Amino acid sequence: MELRERVPEGDALRQLARQLAAVADSGELFAILCEAAQQQAGADGAAVVRADSEMGDIVAASGFLVPTKGRRFVLRGSLLLEMQQTRDVVGVGDVQADARPITKAVPEVP
Repeated sequence: MELRERVPEGDALRQLARQLAAVADSGELFAILCEAAQQQAGADGAAVVRADSEMGDIVAASGFLVPTKGRRFVLRGSLLLEMQQTRDVVGVGDVQADARPITKAVPEVP
């Protein structure tokens, strides 16, 4: 990565650090992290998920994933479980066409 590409990312990370330092509420902190992750990744949405061995709870979301906030879903067959197992980035091209647990839990996600 060239220096000119790293500088804007460094600026974004410094801004994020300032925002996080000013927040005392974990819900607000997670929302800020979602927005920052979405922007940095050039994604349409991002989420923070609290998970146990069988279920996931979406505690914060941004972008097209906002309707998923507060929803609970089965981990078996989920992108989250696949990510944990492969320790790699995972995704789908068409969320509605994909038969993942979150699409069943939150059918209104576009």
